Amino acid sequence: EALKLVLSLVLLTLESPGGAAVRRDFSGTALADWVLFAVPAVLYGVNNTMDMYMLQHMDPATMQIGTQTKVLCTALVSQFVFHRKNTLRQWAALVLLMVGVAVAARPGPVG
Repeated sequence: EALKLVLSLVLLTLESPGGAAVRRDFSGTALADWVLFAVPAVLYGVNNTMDMYMLQHMDPATMQIGTQTKVLCTALVSQFVFHRKNTLRQWAALVLLMVGVAVAARPGPVG
C-alpha cells in the first residue's frame, strides 16, 4: 500500500513539472475531506493485509468463500445501516453468487 502511495505521488509530480499539481491538490483540500478519504483508505489497507495473512493460513476454496461473503455482508450493511433498499434482482444476484461460491468450493470426488 505504501508503494502505491509513493508511485501515485511520483506520477502526480511528473504530470505537472515543478510539482504545481501536487501543491495545489494538497493545499486546496480541507482537513475534513482528508479524514473522510483516510478512513476507507486505512480500512482498505487493513483488509488487503488481512487477505494476505489469510492466504498463508487457509486453502484457496475457504479463502474464496470468505472473500465472496464480504459482498453479502456489504449488501446487508447497506440495507440495515444506510437504509438502502435492494431490488429483488440484486438479492437474487447475491444468492446466486453465494450458491456459485459454495458449489465451486465443494470438494470434488476423490480417486
